[in-house]
Amino acid sequence: VTIEISFVSGPLITGALVALAEPQAAMALSSVLVVAGTLLFLSRLPDARRALPASEHTAGLGPLRSPAIRLIALTSVPVGFCIGSVEVVIPAFSEEAGDAALAGVLLSVWSLASGIGGLIFRSIRLREGAMVTGAVTVLVLVFLLVNLFVDLLYAALDPRIRYD
Repeated sequence: VTIEISFVSGPLITGALVALAEPQAAMALSSVLVVAGTLLFLSRLPDARRALPASEHTAGLGPLRSPAIRLIALTSVPVGFCIGSVEVVIPAFSEEAGDAALAGVLLSVWSLASGIGGLIFRSIRLREGAMVTGAVTVLVLVFLLVNLFVDLLYAALDPRIRYD
């Protein structure tokens, strides 16, 4: 639940920062929160000393002694930066396109997809196969319909494109 709250409130906070301050401030806050979240994740992990043989211990690393945990931690940082960047780029793109209200629509769609992803993850953990199948089917259908709409929009906007 906490992660979904952050996925929904994050775009709102980012949008407010872009509107009230500068996009650079939103990007800086996003970067700080990604690093803080990664460190919080690492601080909550069990001690890896019990899982590793004595010959593989590295002093002072705590949970980072485990190569798998190091891999997860190091790969989560750039993913967090990418997600934060999207949340800054969407309002900037909307403003550049001349329709600042478009940012709200795009960020809402972004949050909705995140919520569906959380629902799928929860359903997988609870072994609810029908819910997983239904949610994935809805996502696939939405993806296909959006692609169809974009293809038709190409033809409407550019007369050189024709579908015979």
